[in-house]
Amino acid sequence: MSTNEAETTPVEEPTSDADAPENIFDMFGTDEKAETEGLELNYGAAGWLLCARAGGANKRYKKRMEHYYRKHKRRIDLDMITEEQAREDLYKIFAETVVLDGELRGKDGTMVSLKGKPAKTIEFFRILPGLFDDVRDQVGKPTLFKESLREEEAKN
Repeated sequence: MSTNEAETTPVEEPTSDADAPENIFDMFGTDEKAETEGLELNYGAAGWLLCARAGGANKRYKKRMEHYYRKHKRRIDLDMITEEQAREDLYKIFAETVVLDGELRGKDGTMVSLKGKPAKTIEFFRILPGLFDDVRDQVGKPTLFKESLREEEAKN
């Protein structure tokens, strides 16, 4: 293979015809309502977060990210934004446009409500960057918001 050719991974074959998607929309279609109204990320006894998708039909998130990139384009291009500053900016954007509601158990064992409290969400993200990483990873996946998966769950 030449250096200009991209490597591709073969699409995993379905194990049976019953597993095969009927059309491309079954493979990639998402539930736009869930993308904007959110899905619950369950952390067991530690709490839960109701999160919209980071992208897709979540126009608030997309608008904020576009505004951020426009505002900081020169600094980004010149590599003048530190990783810490970029992360702090993402905490704020996610707290205001992705995390819609939630309750997390604090160190003292009490549940902390996050509804309408982006500052509290940012505080959790600062103290627990792994929590932010998990939220960002999950809500960035279109598969979490796949319409066919949600329909299947509703049947069960």
